[in-house]
Amino acid sequence: MLALAPPSLAQERTKVLTEYEELASFEEARSLAIDALDRVYVVDQGTQEVVQMDLEGQELARLGGPGGPFEELCDIDPGVGLTWLVADGDGGKVHRFSQSLLLTESVTVPRAQEFDAEAFSTQRSIEETGEHGRPVAVAQSPNGDIFAIEADGGAVLKWDTSRRLERTIGALGPGALSWPAALAAGAKWLFVLDKGADAVMVYDHFGGYVRTIAQQGGLAQSLTMEGDRLWVVYTSHLVAYNLQGRPLVRINVRPNLNLVDARAIGDTILLLTATQLFRTRINP
Repeated sequence: MLALAPPSLAQERTKVLTEYEELASFEEARSLAIDALDRVYVVDQGTQEVVQMDLEGQELARLGGPGGPFEELCDIDPGVGLTWLVADGDGGKVHRFSQSLLLTESVTVPRAQEFDAEAFSTQRSIEETGEHGRPVAVAQSPNGDIFAIEADGGAVLKWDTSRRLERTIGALGPGALSWPAALAAGAKWLFVLDKGADAVMVYDHFGGYVRTIAQQGGLAQSLTMEGDRLWVVYTSHLVAYNLQGRPLVRINVRPNLNLVDARAIGDTILLLTATQLFRTRINP
């Protein structure tokens, strides 16, 4: 399928964020997430903790910490808030925790280039090589499939609802990834931010390449879905696209803020830097 570039960003509306309220501070924040109950999750790699809070910045829970279960805390997908998926990069696992912070499941991640669904099982391949992959981002689709970026292999791995490692996505052929860094899973499509291509690559859930949403300006850091919008987060601004790749709105933030992630909830925007979480609103 041909790559489809969206219309020029000059056609989209531009808004500016001017007032910022600091909600929390961190040592080395890495990613941001929100569940269906509007609870906020920040991955702090500096303390190896996931911090859960409400929209006012009131802390609700912490998971991890020194001597905790993670070797390299990379990403979290809290889903609707009943269970959390956590990517442990150096640990080579995707963990599932209950709402009460109990570890309920751990999935070992192989190196993407060494996985062959027809040749051998995941566990056997890891036992033979003695090496696991490095999951740096994780997302769960509405039907329960799990997707994780395996950084060493530069591709996405997919597990089905039975936790069977089903396939690699973006390893070869059309839509091949060069530096996947973030992902979002919808009911129909998987969106992967490829920093190497300065683009968002779109696939179906069978791994088929659908289109490329071309970016402009570089320095993309993250992406997320909010309803029927795909938000791409840059160091100095955010851009919302519809799911077909048409740009809708650009939101500029304060110069030198250096975003690492952001989330939109209606007209409220949460902005995450490496050390601070801010709340602001979109100007009309």
